[in-house]
Amino acid sequence: MSAPAISDAALAERLLPPIVAVGCAALLLAIAGVIYLSSHIPGHPSLAPAIGLLAASAATVAGNVLVLSRLSDFAWWMFWKVWRWAMLAYAIIAGMLIYVFVYDRIPAGQLMLLVLTLAVFAVDIPLMLAFSVARYQPPRDAASRSLSASDPRESVESSGCSGHNGRLCGYGEGCCCVSLRLSCS
Repeated sequence: MSAPAISDAALAERLLPPIVAVGCAALLLAIAGVIYLSSHIPGHPSLAPAIGLLAASAATVAGNVLVLSRLSDFAWWMFWKVWRWAMLAYAIIAGMLIYVFVYDRIPAGQLMLLVLTLAVFAVDIPLMLAFSVARYQPPRDAASRSLSASDPRESVESSGCSGHNGRLCGYGEGCCCVSLRLSCS
């Protein structure tokens, strides 16, 4: 008999780092830099604010990648599957925008900053998309691990499960302990 799958509720309740929220903060910083630069076209603005916003955005994305790389119990197979396709799409989008900037003869300093900001954008959004999908998928070896706490009875009681007929039954077919992958005793 195969091991039961990890329940959707258990996957949703896992504590994972705030990758999407931090990614949104990085996008906010990058977009603020692009708005600043775009508002001064065709003039020659001071590049210092845009450089600062780009550096903060890139550091935020780099931190996000570092935190994400430390996850062990994660559906990396799904993450990479989504990331590759999203990265392809956003690389094409960034390439088209770069073409527009070059075609419009944006000054070199502004162009460099816009291209680097698009690079941050093209990495950040696929990262958030892939994380958002993979966080709700079980890891490949999830059948061999449990997402339960150290004491199965506490996990069952805190989840609102009381087992069959108000007692812990020990792997009965309809037992919520089975869906939570707990060891009933």
